[in-house]
Formats: sequence, C-alpha cells, structure tokens
Amino acid sequence: MNAYIERFHLTLKSECLEWVYPESLHKLRKIVSEYLHYYNHWRPHQSLGGLPPEPDENIIKARNGELKGKVVTEQKLNGLIKFRYREAA
Repeated sequence: MNAYIERFHLTLKSECLEWVYPESLHKLRKIVSEYLHYYNHWRPHQSLGGLPPEPDENIIKARNGELKGKVVTEQKLNGLIKFRYREAA
C-alpha cells in the first residue's frame, strides 16, 4: 500500500502543488480537495484503460460514441487543469 500512496503523493506534487502557492492552510485544503475530485472523477488512469476511477456516465457514453453534442472545455484550479468533454445532445 505504501508504494501506491507514494505514487499518488508524487502525482499530486508534480501536477498540482508545484504550480500553486496557497496563502493559507484553508486555501491549501481547498486546492487539494479540488484536485482530488479531478483525480477521482476526470483524470484518465492508464491502468483503467483511460477511464477515471469513478467515471461519470457521460464519459462512458462519449467513449462509446453515444454523445453527439458539442465539445466543452472546463478549467479547474484557476486554469491549471483543463479538460474537454462532449455534452449530451
């Protein structure tokens, strides 16, 4: 289990914490909380075939070609993370 948490800490540090400078502990907690939501719901994981651990049903539908709506870009952590998804038509 230790190897998994060490890998997660490395990912958190390299993808998030090296790029932001929180002014307080409260802001740091908010940033880490927002990153965790991104990590669990949106970030593709190689071991899961490019799906996030808790995929939204629209992600699965888009992957299967069932969604035909326009592509939307969303930003998290003040633009540090950008991801695109297809809206339901």
